[in-house]
Amino acid sequence: MTIGEVTRRSGLPSSTLRFYEKEKLLDRPRRVSGRRDYDEEVFANLQLIQMALESGFTISQARTLIHGFGKTSSPSQRWRALATQKLKDVRMRMAQLKHAEKLLERATNCQCISLNDCADILLQREQTVPRPMKAKTLTASSDYHQ
Repeated sequence: MTIGEVTRRSGLPSSTLRFYEKEKLLDRPRRVSGRRDYDEEVFANLQLIQMALESGFTISQARTLIHGFGKTSSPSQRWRALATQKLKDVRMRMAQLKHAEKLLERATNCQCISLNDCADILLQREQTVPRPMKAKTLTASSDYHQ
């Protein structure tokens, strides 16, 4: 089938198909009279690529998933190996985002006069053992953090 038919049925632009070919996510289709001629299996491959990318895998990681294992590795072994590492990465990123969320929530209540005071107060609240606060930081209500 032509690239036009694949784009119509998949909803992807032809540039994406060419990009996936260039990045070796999709095998290059055979050529008939100089035009790409795709097999029906291209749709299953596109779904696999989409699922990998939506799971947070990079193009390189998706390529490894599809082509980077030996012939003796089953698809489930491939997924487990890559998904285990990606899950660790995602959980770490979620913890970083949660920390950022807390800091930003605190910052929305900021009434500090100087940015240095803000940083001191916001970061101090993250520590388990509080550091002594500067006397000038919380002396007036205009310097107060909730």
